[in-house]
Formats: sequence, structure tokens, C-alpha cells
Amino acid sequence: MLFLSFFCLCLGELPPLGWLSFFWLIPFLKLLQQTDSPRGAFAAGYALGILYFGFVLFWIVNVNAGFFVLAVLYQALFLGLFAWGAGVLLKRASWWMLLLSLPAWWTNIEHLRTLGPLSLPAGLLGYQLIPYLPLMQIASVVGIFGVSFLTVFINTLVWLALDPGRSLPRGKMILAGVLLLGALSLWGDGRMKENTYPQSVRLAIVQANIPNAAKWDEALYKQNIARHEELSRAIVNDAPALIVWPETAVPCFIFHPQRAPILQQVQDFIRSVGIPLLTGAQDLRLSPGKKEAYNAAVLFNADASVNGQYAKMRLVPVMEHAPLPGLIPLIRRLGLPCIFTPGREYTVFKLNGWRFSTVICVETQYPATVRRFVKDGAQLLINLTNDGRALGTMDFYYRVNADMLRVRAIENGRSFLRAANTGLSLFVDPYGRLLQEAPRGESAALTGALPLNDRLTFYTRFGDLLVVLGWAWLGVVVVLITGLRSRLEP
Repeated sequence: MLFLSFFCLCLGELPPLGWLSFFWLIPFLKLLQQTDSPRGAFAAGYALGILYFGFVLFWIVNVNAGFFVLAVLYQALFLGLFAWGAGVLLKRASWWMLLLSLPAWWTNIEHLRTLGPLSLPAGLLGYQLIPYLPLMQIASVVGIFGVSFLTVFINTLVWLALDPGRSLPRGKMILAGVLLLGALSLWGDGRMKENTYPQSVRLAIVQANIPNAAKWDEALYKQNIARHEELSRAIVNDAPALIVWPETAVPCFIFHPQRAPILQQVQDFIRSVGIPLLTGAQDLRLSPGKKEAYNAAVLFNADASVNGQYAKMRLVPVMEHAPLPGLIPLIRRLGLPCIFTPGREYTVFKLNGWRFSTVICVETQYPATVRRFVKDGAQLLINLTNDGRALGTMDFYYRVNADMLRVRAIENGRSFLRAANTGLSLFVDPYGRLLQEAPRGESAALTGALPLNDRLTFYTRFGDLLVVLGWAWLGVVVVLITGLRSRLEP
């Protein structure tokens, strides 16, 4: 149930099964209720985690099978941790404590998955509600973790109502859950009808669909860039304010002296069309005793001068960046590049009176990272990604990445443009609605207008406040449980 609700939302030919996310936890709580020890509860959660993340992260097999196994075993620890805590709460907490404690514990465990050098927070529970956009609008207040909280809250409410061992008003509790979801959906529907954005900007995406092997073939660098130029010229007459190429569309250290012909080729194109260009590239920065490589986004003005650049901060663990420097030789023996240094600056580009920021590839999985760009002044967000061979041939994984971006748009009330090498390239409005899409596996060039926004949502202003409140509530519950136990022991 947990995986199907996640899987079917990503495949357009199947009906959305996101509603299953309101019920999957019920049989699992029953299992935990029958488990004798916290160790047994952890084992049950860990087994569930291996199954779930085995599906969610299966694309990693296309990169390295060993890394896939390690990633699944690590991510499953979080579901094991949830099950351990839930098992303790089920044995010791009253029903009214459980109603808030289980959602808070789940939400805080999900938040922990976004922290640290090994974080890879794909498959968060709240993403499963993206087919229900009016309901998903609550993310503009509580973020994706709040949506996960809501989902587990409904699961817990129904489980408590159906538990034969409790004499609770079952009908009233289930009705309360239905009314809550209905009220939030009505509020979200009203929010989506606002559309009060006085400014917009016309942008262009180029999706070159270059095979991964060809993209990184040094002999084909100029030919591949010429392919991006050809597609770009097809939309010049649409007069976009900016042309956007995907992540590492220029797959080399663009400002290195040995790559001067590549840089010249890009700048000659920009001068010929007279339109600013944002492109993914790589950058090498040298200082005494130090050499740092960056996965970067570079903005060129219409006269081909460099406006600025952004270096990707959230790198894919192990594949792009080693958690510990001593692991680099081992990781490279596994066939993974592991060459990049995390960027350190939240760049907000300024271009002809409007402001935007870029997030590269998996950075769309990190709500706090995207939120920081908006707080620093970005009126619009652009995602550059490759989404090439590493995801394999299953459309599911491409759709998952695109849907996470739509949630970031809702959280911050910002339009999002996504430029991908092989797809899916998208135009998304501030409510998460999909305006245009270039299909995966095809060459395409799209233009479209996206709203600019200066207003900040509640989530952008206050961030993951619900996570902080969740830890506080769990602390109160621990005090209540341990205090009650100490009084009863004599």
C-alpha cells in the first residue's frame, strides 16, 4: 500500500492511488501492537524500510549495484527508528497522546532524513498527495513535513477508531477526519483561484536529449553544444528573456584555459541571438594547495559577459561527493566520479530587473535549501538537471523528481522552470500546476510565461516550525509517560 500510493501517482496511465497513504499505516500499527519488544518493532520497521526503499531507490542500480544496497540499508534505518519509537508509544501512551505523537514522530524522522552528508530524502510520505493539488496547498503553510504529518494523523485517527480494544466514538472520529480533509481541500481550492501576480517573464527551455555516453565524450563536446544552439535558435523569435540549458550542458570546466574554445563557442552563440543564457557547466577553482571542482550554473548576459554563477551545494552522496575524504579512492574504484566540492553561497541572480535562483538536480529534494533562496529574494526558481542514464528507463523515477519540484513551488509560492537533458522539462506555476511539459526521451525547445512573485508564504517565513513543535510535544509525552510510570511502580 505504501509503495503503490507512491508509484501510481507517477504514472499517468494509471489512476492515482494517493488515497492509500491514509490507510497503509493501520495494518503496520496492528503489527507493532502485537510485537513484544522495542527490538522486534525496530526489526519490523527495518524490514518494511528495505522493501519500500528498494522500490524508491531502485534507479541507483543503473549507477552502481553496491551503492544501491548501501543506500537502501541506510535509509531503512529511519523506518526502523520510527517503528521502535512507535512501538514504545503504543505500549505506554494514552490514545490522545498517540493521536499527535505518532504523526510528530514520523514527521521528525522524515526531517532527519534531509540532514547530514548521507541524506537522500526521496519517498517522503507527503509527496503521495500531489495528485490532489487543492489538498496539497497546505504545504504553503506547513511544508512537505506538515503534509506527511497530516497523512499519518489520518492513519492514526482511523486506526484508533477501528481498534476493538478501545471504546472510542468511532463514527465521530472518522467523520472528523473526513471533515478535516474536506475543509483543507476547500481552502486549497480557494487559494488556487487567487492568481494575483502582476508580473511575469517569458522563458525558454532546451531539452537536447543527448545520450549519457555521448554527453561525456570529449570528442563530442562541440557537437553537443551545437545541438543546444540549434534547438535554441528555433525559439529565438518567441523573444524569451532567458534561454535555459540543462545541468552540465557544457560538460567541462568552462573557464579553464584549456577549454577556451568551448567558452568562445558558447559566447559566440549568445552574441548571435542577443538573449541571456543560463547553462549548467563545471568550474575548477585553484588556490595554493587546494583544487576544488564544482557542479555549477553559469548566467551569461545578452552580450555574452558573465553575470554570475552558482555552485551546487547539495551533492549526491558518494556519487558526487565523499562523506569523508579518505573514502574517495575506494569510491572511485567502484566507478563513481566523486569529484565535486559543495558550494557555499545561496546565489540570487539579477537580470534586467527580475531575480531568480537555481537549484541543481537533487537539490529540489531539500525544502530548507529552496526556501533559503526565496527568503534571500528569488522571485522565480529554475532547476537544472540531467536525469539521464542514471534513472534508467522507468518513467516512474523521472515523474517522482518532477513532482518533488511541484511541492517546492507550492511551499514557497514561486514558479518553477525545470530544464532536463532527457526530460521531464517543465513549466510549473506557484500552485504546483503543470503548465507545459517536454516528454522524456525527446528533443524539444519550449517557451512560456511564468509569474514573478515577491510575497512570502507562511512556510517561507517560518520554515519547518511543525518539526520544532513536534520535538517539543514528544518531549512532553516522554515526561508524562515516565512520570506516570514512576508513580505506579510502588
